[in-house]
Amino acid sequence: MRFLAVLFSVMLLAGCANTEEKIYIPLSLSQINSWALGFQYEAGAREFTQKSSGDTEVRIINEGRSGNDLALRDDIFWSLKDDHSIKVVKSLKSGGGRILIHPVGLSSVSVVFEDEAKEPLARIKIKSGTRNATYKRADDFAKYVAEAIADVIKGKK
Repeated sequence: MRFLAVLFSVMLLAGCANTEEKIYIPLSLSQINSWALGFQYEAGAREFTQKSSGDTEVRIINEGRSGNDLALRDDIFWSLKDDHSIKVVKSLKSGGGRILIHPVGLSSVSVVFEDEAKEPLARIKIKSGTRNATYKRADDFAKYVAEAIADVIKGKK
């Protein structure tokens, strides 16, 4: 029985959500008075050609972010503001910094913290678990990401 409990604990730890962080300039993080949340990379346009049954072609241009990326950003924004009391703003202000997210699929996010001069202050990578017991749903994952971001800003990491 004890062996099963130990084995189960090891399996859970192997599949847990995790965070990797690199803090470059910790003092500067504490001096930022507000944070603008955005995406690390601009969304590109994708063009698809779709042929109908005849000779005509329809070109479909898909621009912008996916709904999942936008929802993740908004959920992180509100969780930082409401749950962690971080001053998050829509656009960069003087003395402010940037939190730039790069979602990779539905279960991984890279986050870069920059000062007003675009100097990197810190970087974290957050991954959801790989097992059903440790995989975080989209809203839980956004809160998990917000908590990791808040920990870096408040100097807990």
